[in-house]
Amino acid sequence: MIFKGDTTFVEIEVGDQKYERKQVKLGLSSGIRIQVLDGLEESTRGKVEKKIL
Repeated sequence: MIFKGDTTFVEIEVGDQKYERKQVKLGLSSGIRIQVLDGLEESTRGKVEKKIL
């Protein structure tokens, strides 16, 4: 997840080792897991890392 101001993005896989940034809306967080309310389909593949810009 990429946090930039009040906006959150994830990088989703669009091809073999190719990623595209997509805005998402977050819900609850346990500190380990974060609920994504909007912006992704259940089967979407993405990178797992955290960035704060």
